[in-house]
Amino acid sequence: MLHDFTGCVAGQRLVSDFDDLGNFEIGEAFINKFDVYAALIAGGLVLVLSLFFRYTVIGRALRAVADDHQAALSVGIPLRTIWIYVWSTAGLVALVAGAVWGSKLGVQFAISSVALKAIPVLIIGGFTSVPGAILGGLIVGCGEKLAEVYLGGFVGGAIAALGAVGYIACNIAEGNY
Repeated sequence: MLHDFTGCVAGQRLVSDFDDLGNFEIGEAFINKFDVYAALIAGGLVLVLSLFFRYTVIGRALRAVADDHQAALSVGIPLRTIWIYVWSTAGLVALVAGAVWGSKLGVQFAISSVALKAIPVLIIGGFTSVPGAILGGLIVGCGEKLAEVYLGGFVGGAIAALGAVGYIACNIAEGNY
C-alpha cells in the first residue's frame, strides 16, 4: 500500500488497465480508445446535468437563482440550500474530470497545464453557457492541434491564451466590456 501511495505522489499512473486499450483505425486516423471512453463519460455527464437542470425541481431552482437572486428569494427558493447543491454539483464534475485526466496523464503537478487551458475555453465560450463552453473547447482544441501541426509544438500550447486575448481585445474594441 505504501508503494501505491509513493507512486501516486511521484506521478506514476496507478490505473494500468487503460494502458492496454490501444488504438483503433478509422480510415487513415488512429483513435485512442481511452479518448473515446473519456468523451463518452464527458458526454454522459453533460446529458445527465442537462436533464437534471431542465426536469427536476432543484435544477429549475438552480436556474432561477442563476438568473436572478432577488427574484428567486421572492418566490421562496432558499439560497443556502441552493448553494449547497451548486458546490456539490461543481465538486462532482471536478471529481469526474480529475479522475479521467488523472488516469490519462498521471497525478502530478504538470496536470495543472490542463486546468489552465480551461480559462481560455470559458472566456471564448462564456461562463454561463454550457453549449458555449463546449464550442469554446472545440475552438481551442482544434486551434491548438492545427497550430502544433503547422507551427510547431511550442506555439500550439500558447494558442489557447492567444485566442482568449484576441477575443477579449475584439470585444473591447467593439465596446462590449
